[in-house]
Amino acid sequence: RLAQEYGILIRYYAKPGLRDHVRISAGTPEQVDMLLVALREIARDDIAISRR
Repeated sequence: RLAQEYGILIRYYAKPGLRDHVRISAGTPEQVDMLLVALREIARDDIAISRR
């Protein structure tokens, strides 16, 4: 969903200790702002779905 809707790519690490974690890198302040907007929208949507 992040890639399709927001153009944010996720890279999977199969190494021990990293399987259940997310590492986020963003270059510019504008990219950080776009990432935060996307994460807030996804979190809001997930909360709305879980309340159904």
